[in-house]
Amino acid sequence: MRPTLRRLGPVLLAAAASCGGEDRPAYARNVLLVSLDTLRADRLGCYGYERDTTPHIDRWARDGLVVEDASSPASWTSPAHMSMLTGLYARSHGVDGFNKEVADGVVMLAELLKERGFATRAFVNTGVLLGRIGFERGFDEYEILRPTVEPHGDAAELVDKATAWMSEPREAPFFLFLHVYDTHSDYVPLPEYEKLYATEYDGPVDGSTKQLKAYRNEKLPAWGDDDARRLNALYDAEIRQLDETLARLFEFLEESGVGRTRSSSSPRTTARSSSSTDKSCTAARCSRSSCTSR
Repeated sequence: MRPTLRRLGPVLLAAAASCGGEDRPAYARNVLLVSLDTLRADRLGCYGYERDTTPHIDRWARDGLVVEDASSPASWTSPAHMSMLTGLYARSHGVDGFNKEVADGVVMLAELLKERGFATRAFVNTGVLLGRIGFERGFDEYEILRPTVEPHGDAAELVDKATAWMSEPREAPFFLFLHVYDTHSDYVPLPEYEKLYATEYDGPVDGSTKQLKAYRNEKLPAWGDDDARRLNALYDAEIRQLDETLARLFEFLEESGVGRTRSSSSPRTTARSSSSTDKSCTAARCSRSSCTSR
């Protein structure tokens, strides 16, 4: 079955065993939730993409659980992520527009885990997921690396902060949420990644959000096949660059011992899941009707 989860992800979930306490299960687990915003399902090797864009994510997926059929409850970042963190549709949690706050009485995942003794932390690299509209609720600390939407933060900085935080000594299990926005436009990969996919091109496409918005609004001439290939190449290069950054996170999880049990009597268990999403104009088709920038 082809993956159908759209517009959020993929979502990578890692859980590792740790010791229990009086207010939590005997084998409470550390939980790491990573959202790779605007990364299309059909651009990952583990979902059948022919280009080698995600060797590290693919290796992680081979050892875990890959969700093939799931759908986002919303078409853009804020309401979809609020649904992820509450289990509710937008009509119930209330975040269905920019700056709309979460409804009274809605319980966040971080709040539930904090009540059960988890240390809770979030690193977010875009200003879209504003803490003040409810995303920060339940987190001991909620840090937005870049307070604006554009330019968004850098996954390398986010991984550095996340691994440093996970390395801190603590007795309680943790819940860590990472929101990665690097595969959103602007598509400006480093040259070493661009050359893996790009061919000779002298057309107008530059991969900028400004240009994509103008094209969507029919303010630019129609693009052709060469332009579409250029946009696809830039997007694939951004994905490969992000995959290389995530490799450091995966290596840390495997080698640091963060997920290792603190009690020899507690079995070590690891579960991983990934599920992918679609984002119109993240180098998709270049028809105006499908081209969106957020």
